[in-house]
Amino acid sequence: MSALLRLCITLCVLAPTLAYSAVLGIPSSGFTYSGVGVISGWKCEATGPLTVYIYDEAMMLAWDPIPLVYGTERTDVRDAGACDSAAVGFVAIWNWGNLGGDGTYTAVVYDNAVEFARSTFTVTTLGEAFVEGASGECTIPDFPAPGESARFAWNQTTQGLVLVPESPSPGPIPSLEFPLRALHASGNYGTTELVIGDWEATGRTGPLIPPDYIAWLQSLHVNWIGLGLSIYYDDSMDSTLERMTAPEFDISFPDDVLRQLLREFRSHEINVYLTLNIDDTEAATAARPVHRDQLGDPGYHETGVPYGSAIQPEFWPWRPNHPDHQRFVAEFWGTYTQQAVHYARIAEEEGVRLYSLGTETDSLFRTRSGGEYWINDFGQELQSMVAQVRAVYSGLLTYDMHYSAIIAADFYGPGSNHLWEDLDLDIVGISAYFPLTDAVPTRVLSVAELQARYEQIFQQHLIPLAERNPGRPMVFLEYGALDTVEAPADPGNPSGSFQPPVFIDADGNGLDDGRETQANMFQALLNTMGRHPGILNGAFFWDNWVSSEEIWQDDGYWVGTRTFSIRGRPLAEAVVRRAYEGYKNQ
Repeated sequence: MSALLRLCITLCVLAPTLAYSAVLGIPSSGFTYSGVGVISGWKCEATGPLTVYIYDEAMMLAWDPIPLVYGTERTDVRDAGACDSAAVGFVAIWNWGNLGGDGTYTAVVYDNAVEFARSTFTVTTLGEAFVEGASGECTIPDFPAPGESARFAWNQTTQGLVLVPESPSPGPIPSLEFPLRALHASGNYGTTELVIGDWEATGRTGPLIPPDYIAWLQSLHVNWIGLGLSIYYDDSMDSTLERMTAPEFDISFPDDVLRQLLREFRSHEINVYLTLNIDDTEAATAARPVHRDQLGDPGYHETGVPYGSAIQPEFWPWRPNHPDHQRFVAEFWGTYTQQAVHYARIAEEEGVRLYSLGTETDSLFRTRSGGEYWINDFGQELQSMVAQVRAVYSGLLTYDMHYSAIIAADFYGPGSNHLWEDLDLDIVGISAYFPLTDAVPTRVLSVAELQARYEQIFQQHLIPLAERNPGRPMVFLEYGALDTVEAPADPGNPSGSFQPPVFIDADGNGLDDGRETQANMFQALLNTMGRHPGILNGAFFWDNWVSSEEIWQDDGYWVGTRTFSIRGRPLAEAVVRRAYEGYKNQ
C-alpha cells in the first residue's frame, strides 16, 4: 500500500473524531438568548486558557474577552465516547444583556489564542442590561401537553421567566420530623481523625464508628448527626477550591471514608446532615492572608481591600476593578460548584436528607447588591450552583448563615436578607452563636436570665425571619458554647478550648460554674423553643466528635478540658437527653 493511500485512509478514519473533539454548546448557531445564563461546551484537551470573544454584526468586539473555567464534569461526553475523560467541560456565567442590545452576534472560542469553535446567534433584551424591581407571572395553557398548564414568574437573578410550582412558596416537608434531635460531629478533626486513623491502621476491619459512640448517641435519643466537608484554598490569589486528602494534610474526608460513615450512621437509623465548609486554617496565615468570611468582599473604595485586612490591593481580585477579577471570580465559582456537585452525588447515592452549600461565608452568599459598599453580588453564580446540585441531588438544600448576618442584616444588604427565597432553598439555616450578654459575666447566669435574652432574640430576629420565609423551616445548623462562665458573652469564641479546667464553685452548689453555665444556656434555648413552637425546629450541638470512650478518656485530655462538646459533661448531657426524649415521645 502506498504511503499516500495509507494517509488518506487514516484521515478518513480520524476525521469524525477530530471534527467533534470540541463543541460550543451554548450559544448555538441559530438560537435566541436573553437574561442570565451560561456560555458552555466541551473540549477533549485544552493546552492553555480558554477564552470566548463575542462580536456584533460588524464583527466589532461587543464585550471584553470572557475567561472560561475548564474541567467541569461532562459524563455525557465521556459516555458517548467523544472524550476519554469527563473533566472536559468549559463554562462561564453570562448576562446576555451586557452585549448592548438586541441583534445578531458571533461567539468565537479560543484555546491559548487558537480558535476552535464559533457560533452565530440572536440576543433579545428588555431594553437594559439588568432589570431591577420588576415582577410578574403568567400561566401557559396546554403546556407542556394538551390539558396541562405551566406557571412562570419573573426572576430578577436570572433575568427571565422561570417555571414555578402552583403554590408560590415551598410546601411542607413531610420527610423531616421536627424538632430534630441533633448533634454536630464537625469535620475530619480531633478524635474523629484519630478514629479514622485507627480504622485504617487495622486494615478497615470492623465498624468505623465506635459502637460506644453510637450507644452514647442513642442514650441521648439523637436521630441526626452533622458532618462538615472541608474544602481548601491557599491564599487571597487562589481561585480554586480543592479537597485535600493527602496523608500529610488530611482535612477532607476521603470519599470512601465518608461513604462508610454515612452508611454506618444510617444503619443505626441516624440521619446525616452534610455541609460544605471552606477551611481557612492555612490561608489565614499565608503570605497573602485571607479569612473565609472575607471571600467575595469587594473592598472599601478608598483602599480596595476589606476592612481591617492586611492584604495589598494588587492581591485582592475580588475587587471589581482588579485586572484579574473576571477570570478569578469565574474560576472560583466554577471550582466551588464542582465540589458542591461532587458531594451532592455522594449525598444522593447514600441517602443524605439535608445538604448545606456553605458555612458562615456570608460575603460570598449574597444574591443581590445593595448600598454603597456591597456593589457586587453572586446571584448568578449561586443560582447556577443550586441548579447543578439539584440536577443530581433530590434531598433538602440549605445554607448555614452566621448569626451576625441575621442581627446586622443592613450590613450585608439585601443579598443576605433574600438569600433563601432567591435561591429557593428548603431550610433556613443559622450558625447560632448569638451573644446573650453585653458584658463578660463573672458569675453563673440563671436559666431565667439567659432565657430572657433568648426571648429577645426570637422576638427581634428569628420570628421576623420565619415570617419572611413561610414554608421554610428554621434550624440552628450550628449551636453551642464552651463550658465557661464567660461563654454567654460570646458563645462561639473558641479561644478557651482545650484549656485544663480549674474547678470553681462560687455559688456553693457543688457544681463546676463553667459547666453549670453551659447547661443553663442550653436549657434556656430549649425552653424558648418550646414557647414558640414551629419557629425553631432543632439545633445541631457543635463539636461532638466521633470517638470511642477509650480515646475520649485518654489521659483525661479530651474529657478533661474546656470544649464545646457535651460528652462527659453530665449537666449538659442531662439537658439534651431530657429534651430529646420529650421530642421522641411527642
